[in-house]
Amino acid sequence: MPVDTGTDAIDQVAPEVYDDVARTVDSSSPDAIAESLANNVSLVVPTSGSEPVELSDARSGLNLNVTLPTDIHGAVAQDGENGTIEYVGETTTATVVPKNDGSVQFVTTIADASAPIEYKYTFDLPEGAQIVLPDGDTAPVILDASGGFLAGIAPAWARDANGVDVPTRYVLDGSAVTQVVEHDAPGVAYPVVADPWLGIPLIQAWGWTSEGGGWRMNSTPTPWSRSQNAVTASTYWMAIGYAGWDELANMQNTTQRARMNVSMQQQHVCHQGFASADPEWNVEGYKAARGDIGGWISTHCN
Repeated sequence: MPVDTGTDAIDQVAPEVYDDVARTVDSSSPDAIAESLANNVSLVVPTSGSEPVELSDARSGLNLNVTLPTDIHGAVAQDGENGTIEYVGETTTATVVPKNDGSVQFVTTIADASAPIEYKYTFDLPEGAQIVLPDGDTAPVILDASGGFLAGIAPAWARDANGVDVPTRYVLDGSAVTQVVEHDAPGVAYPVVADPWLGIPLIQAWGWTSEGGGWRMNSTPTPWSRSQNAVTASTYWMAIGYAGWDELANMQNTTQRARMNVSMQQQHVCHQGFASADPEWNVEGYKAARGDIGGWISTHCN
């Protein structure tokens, strides 16, 4: 018998999933149920659980298709809570949760011990791109052919009905990311909720202020970007920081771009690694550049 929809389980176990959900509208495509547009990322959610979710970033030109785990491939999409979309399988429910920062969560609700412990997400990557997860890292990153950041997945998490963390990890196999959820361990209370959180844009807003005889840039990183730091992405946090700086530069006009200097870049990348919890990252162009990014850590990246 199919499991109940994931709405009640998410409300009970992980209500924060419903924070900052993007608005969805009915799709004009006969093969899709809903679409959203948030932070320049468009999302198309298919009617069939066997077809891929389509993402397209207007800023970078990146197109990504993600096929959800096979357990819900026979399911037909239905409306969930707050604009989310659900696929209800026999022992699991997959919920697609678009976010206002342009990211998307693929939330799995596990009904009981008969459900699989592995949930594979298959990516249709651009030519030359690859998914990497170095030893010791918890957050897979999608890189282009030159090693530049394209997108990434936040560290895996899973939680049972009592709010207790369930052991989970990611395993890579080519262009597929499998979340292993060890819900078969003794004492796990069902339902269990788990998810990969996929992010593409790194910047949500920005502005300039004049002070101290120079310019200060105030940027708002996406919540997804703030989840990537020197602990969670110990190998690639710096690449993500530089990608965010490039994203900011591409948003500026010629006059604004001329204000951006090496010192500001170092401060921004330092925030990515060591001050990512700050909701706003302020970088000051009137401060002299230092030898390297590590020189900013003791002053909280400013």
